[in-house]
Amino acid sequence: MASFVALKSSAPRLPPDIIRLILRFFSHDKKALLTYALVSQDWLFESRPLLFRYVKILSQASSHNFISTVLHSDRLRPWLTSIHHLSFCFTDPTAAEPFILHISEHLSNLLTIRWDSVGLPNLNTPWRPLRPEVFPAFAKFTRLHHLEIHNCLFASFEDFKKFIVALPSLSSLILVQLGWLDSPDPDESSLVLPSAHIWPATLSKLSLSAYLSRSWERIDDVLTWLSTAPTPHLLREFSFDSCNIIAASRLMAHTSLTAVNIQLRGHKILGDDSSAKVAQMRSLLSQVVHIDVLKVIMLNEYEWDTTIRILSLFRSAPSVHRVRLCLRTGHILSNDRFRLYLDNVPANKLQTALLASPADAKCNAFHALRIVEFAWYMDTDSSKTLQYQYGLLSTWAAAALASLHEQCTVEMYAYSHKSVCGPTGLSAHAGGPDFPLAR
Repeated sequence: MASFVALKSSAPRLPPDIIRLILRFFSHDKKALLTYALVSQDWLFESRPLLFRYVKILSQASSHNFISTVLHSDRLRPWLTSIHHLSFCFTDPTAAEPFILHISEHLSNLLTIRWDSVGLPNLNTPWRPLRPEVFPAFAKFTRLHHLEIHNCLFASFEDFKKFIVALPSLSSLILVQLGWLDSPDPDESSLVLPSAHIWPATLSKLSLSAYLSRSWERIDDVLTWLSTAPTPHLLREFSFDSCNIIAASRLMAHTSLTAVNIQLRGHKILGDDSSAKVAQMRSLLSQVVHIDVLKVIMLNEYEWDTTIRILSLFRSAPSVHRVRLCLRTGHILSNDRFRLYLDNVPANKLQTALLASPADAKCNAFHALRIVEFAWYMDTDSSKTLQYQYGLLSTWAAAALASLHEQCTVEMYAYSHKSVCGPTGLSAHAGGPDFPLAR
């Protein structure tokens, strides 16, 4: 044993910069990093910044474990400054409060937060709204530039505004299914806070979406607040739900947006006044560059016809260069049933809705279109099934959408709740903005 130890101690050691260069290739592979951390003390030291860079807390129990084993450890606490990206999800959103209060002093280099709660905030839920005492804790994340919040409930609209303006460096904000317990007073809708703190001055990207009517009203409140702010802001990229198209058009008229993304959620835009709504913002359609069609159930030709009708409302938008169809079959399909399902997709109608027609200028559709993306959510836990059904999708697209392939790039992605299969193969996936229906 003594000779082994002597041999080990005299073995040459790699310089730290070489170790860091090697580990950089595995920066997103936590399993590989954990393996390399066992090689030696040198490798452990260089692995830890990467191991701490992305932290995901998926339950209240795991948050307690993180606090007790990391935050209360003199050996591990210094590595908290290596955390750049934090994601946490709790059944009750208020369970995040003690976690945030505990860690806010230590994450000086935090750049992004994704905060998700399991459930939908509305007046019938037993959730307690987020306490204003937590807002100063978020303000301590002085380098935070991206915040994504799902299913969060505030006590009032004023509390929501105070929360947003407490973030000094925020440049990107994604709000999904936002809620608060009261409606803003019409007499106070323009300004309650000091004018210097109306809206984060650094905010350049905003995304708002909802799938309950109660939250559509909340998003309208946010858009009204932003469009009536007396101080200028740097908003350049804007994504919103078609249900909020009127309030969004008022904002678009007062900003210098370079990219606008419209989320068309199923039948919600196909009311009696859908064409009238689009007509009201016809002059603003030139700013629209992305269109997402979000459909939860796509099992028959009627549902596809609905999708095509939705697309036709926006066919005159001259700058759209990407259309993404986010689809979900609604239940688990066997490989044979999925193949049969694809055979029933009205591909010719879909191509007609997307392709430009040089023969009739009045019917031109999406002349600037460069990318059509199909994001299919599969209700399966099997990565093997996901890969096989992705192969079926690719084969179907090559044959059924041949004309579309000639004009633009057609991309296929197959998602499950934990994986995504695309042109680059299979990789881990946990929902997120890339696929809103995966939640």
